[in-house]
This record gives sequence, structure tokens and C-alpha cells, in this order.
Amino acid sequence: MINTKKIFIADDDIFTSAIFKQHLHNLGYDDVTCFSDGTSCLNELTEKPGIVLLDHQMDDLNGFEVLKKSNDLILIFTWSWYLDKKI
Repeated sequence: MINTKKIFIADDDIFTSAIFKQHLHNLGYDDVTCFSDGTSCLNELTEKPGIVLLDHQMDDLNGFEVLKKSNDLILIFTWSWYLDKKI
């Protein structure tokens, strides 16, 4: 079943974006657009996505800042975290 809803993913971690995009594709969502920063996502909201997945912590605009500047969107906040130190 192909779902026609447009989905945006804004995450500065390309690995996380790729995982979300692949999972959504497996669920039948083919119109998925990834952005590496909040500003790019915010600039494209005129396309009226059905759902926006926002990373909480991004360098330019974080997920909460994008939320404040957007209207009438279904938003899902995401947050991936990992240690970059060897334990």
C-alpha cells in the first residue's frame, strides 16, 4: 500500500535520517524529504507535509525553534544520542 502523505525529516545526523526514511518507505510512505537543518525544513513548509519529524538538537534551528515558527503541523520530535568516547 502506497501512502501519498508527504513527510519531512529534519535531522543533522544523516544516518538517523536514512534510518527513518527507510523505515517509512517500508511502511509504504514514498514521499519523504530529508533536511540536514531546521532552516531548510522551515523554508519548505509551504509544501504542506502531513507529518514533520524534527530532531530536538540541531545547530542552526533546533526542533523547538522550528515548532515555534510553524503553523498547523503534525510534529514528531526525535532525538538520537550516542557517546563519541571509547569507554
